[in-house]
Amino acid sequence: MNISKIVNLTGRTLDLFASAEDAESTLSIQPEPGAPRVVIPTTETAVSEYAGIPLTRERWGKLPAEMPEPQDGVLYVVTQPVAMALWAHGRTDVARPGVPLFRERDGRRDQVGVVGLSLGQDLA
Repeated sequence: MNISKIVNLTGRTLDLFASAEDAESTLSIQPEPGAPRVVIPTTETAVSEYAGIPLTRERWGKLPAEMPEPQDGVLYVVTQPVAMALWAHGRTDVARPGVPLFRERDGRRDQVGVVGLSLGQDLA
């Protein structure tokens, strides 16, 4: 994939790091101005329990209507549940934040630090 633009639809600033050892982020991606925060509604149903711990099954709602159509060279960064649902429907132009390093910094709850971006999953 030849990426010329990354569009952040997570609703949070993403600070991307090359590795967990890096002290400074390599790239900071602000949420796309005016773009919707893309989410997929989910419901959980208890199916069993173990030692008093509920075991649930999660059901995702419909794919988000506000998700932009694919565009050449554009990679859309979305939350993990959205990415997983879109990957299952064949979208290859979406990524999710990689390994989390922090969820907020300097008291800013709208900022996430991650190592890289995940472009999908391979099943063995």
